[in-house]
Amino acid sequence: MLRDYYNPLVDSLLDANPKVAIAYIDSVLIRYPYEYQMALKKGVGYYRIDSIEKAIFFFEKAMEMRDEEYPQALQYKAWALSDLKKYDEAIIQFEKASKLSNGYENELYIAETYELKENTKEAIKYYKLFLSNLESLNSNLQYWEKIRDVKKKIAALELLKK
Repeated sequence: MLRDYYNPLVDSLLDANPKVAIAYIDSVLIRYPYEYQMALKKGVGYYRIDSIEKAIFFFEKAMEMRDEEYPQALQYKAWALSDLKKYDEAIIQFEKASKLSNGYENELYIAETYELKENTKEAIKYYKLFLSNLESLNSNLQYWEKIRDVKKKIAALELLKK
């Protein structure tokens, strides 16, 4: 019942009014105190209203409730850390997420974080890794715009490096 009813409602509230969503999530957590997805979504609500420290707390709480780290919570935590300009910590979280998932997007997030950190060499390295993984997918045509954009990004960064 939780997934069928509460999750879609919380998702739409997060989009429309994160403060209302947080209050609603609190009422759901009273009925389902161990629902880690609700803790994660509460963190997303705080993230969207720029309460970054509270958001990080709830991303960590979601992993604690689940009794393990998992990619989605690690990614949100990393984005929050990046917003706080804690780039090294953010990169560590994205790397953990990458090890736990087969997704290629974490390389992109790592590259972007290195770029924010103004470490052009590492940013280029991870953009190229992301590009390589993206080009190896069978549905290459589906991602042609993303491939084009990442190639442009690499070219621009390589010019800056010179």
